[in-house]
Amino acid sequence: MQFDTDTKIELNKERLSKDIQEIRSIQNSYPLYFAYLAFIGLNLIEAVKYLKGYQSNKIHDNILLVLSILTILITAISIWKFIQLLYPKEIHYDKLPKEVYNDYYSELEEHYGSDYDELNEETKKGYLEYLELSVEQNFKLYAEKRQLLYQIVVIALISLIPYISLIIVNFIYNG
Repeated sequence: MQFDTDTKIELNKERLSKDIQEIRSIQNSYPLYFAYLAFIGLNLIEAVKYLKGYQSNKIHDNILLVLSILTILITAISIWKFIQLLYPKEIHYDKLPKEVYNDYYSELEEHYGSDYDELNEETKKGYLEYLELSVEQNFKLYAEKRQLLYQIVVIALISLIPYISLIIVNFIYNG
């Protein structure tokens, strides 16, 4: 099946718009991560209070220490991944129509002269190349951010295991 240039342009514009929306949807999940950090952070402060009275001869204190260290390490990894997610990367947007039909058209006019049909077709082809490159770059960015978000969620869930264990041990031994 063969698509004409106009159809390819429309398909790429739709995909560019979709990928930009997907990138924004990932950014909309940031507040949930901040809530997770606040939750873990507040309760780790409590664990640190109990660990101030740490005595190496008590088994439950040793368990609390190990669980606290595990929770802190896993949470630190999660924070590192989140910083990577926040690191700004260029999002490619569609060109303004004026850039296409004035600026780019004028540049091509120098090479193709006054052949209107050839100028129009070359302008469309150039615009299509720009759109295809933008779609490719945005999809790579989206895939990278989606992967980082997935890793953050998995790491955050894993960090809940020693964290919940820490709360349980702390409750059992310290009331």
